Amino acid sequence: FWRQVYTLLDIQNKWRQAEAFLTKRQSDPVASTFHFALSRLCWSGSTKGFCDWSPIHDLADFASQKWLTDTNLNMMLDIVYGDKDVASNHTFETAYFVPLLLLAHDEHVEKDYLTSRETKPFRNAAEQLFKGHYKSLGIPCHIHKNHWTAVLINAEDQKVLYGDSFGAAIPNNLKAAIDWWLSHHSPTPLTWGDLQISCQEDMHSCGVLAVNALAHFVQPTKFPLLSSSDTDIARLHYGNAIIEHH
Repeated sequence: FWRQVYTLLDIQNKWRQAEAFLTKRQSDPVASTFHFALSRLCWSGSTKGFCDWSPIHDLADFASQKWLTDTNLNMMLDIVYGDKDVASNHTFETAYFVPLLLLAHDEHVEKDYLTSRETKPFRNAAEQLFKGHYKSLGIPCHIHKNHWTAVLINAEDQKVLYGDSFGAAIPNNLKAAIDWWLSHHSPTPLTWGDLQISCQEDMHSCGVLAVNALAHFVQPTKFPLLSSSDTDIARLHYGNAIIEHH
């Protein structure tokens, strides 16, 4: 009983924090829409209609400046992918892709990439890309245990683009793992370049900026690059879209 009480108190506190966040931005219609949508949700249950799942009460985190989780990013990319022009030419992997790729790369001496069960998801993703099913493949990357960045593999131009909202270079281990993975599918090494991404001026907007960079590449008109002052409202935009899709 008390465990349930503590859980409900935690959820209530999260929604109160969301209310305070929205109240400060009540003049913006996006915030008003999110406030109304949130008020119509029940606290229990999980989201539906996405490649990943989340407790419904965690959607309140979009009305905050909390660090976005892997589940948050996966749902945001599902919203981007829901655009028919995006889905017909581009695809995304989830935020779980890179940790598994790094692990596979670390163990590649012991296992055969072309036959290993563990590397099948990477083989499938690259084969679809290089056989022309998609023009590009976007991947959110979690680095240094506290920062979201983005990788975009452009099959048409034979390039790998990397974007970090702090302007840093790609970590060596991540670059090595991606090069190792793609070397099994492309006869010539892909060249590396920069992915357009907005500069981050706080400690919490890396997730929304990483998703924005991927979305901007595949559909620049619909998803313009964000300014540093737009990130909170962009979170609410995605939150509204996720609630509507749910």
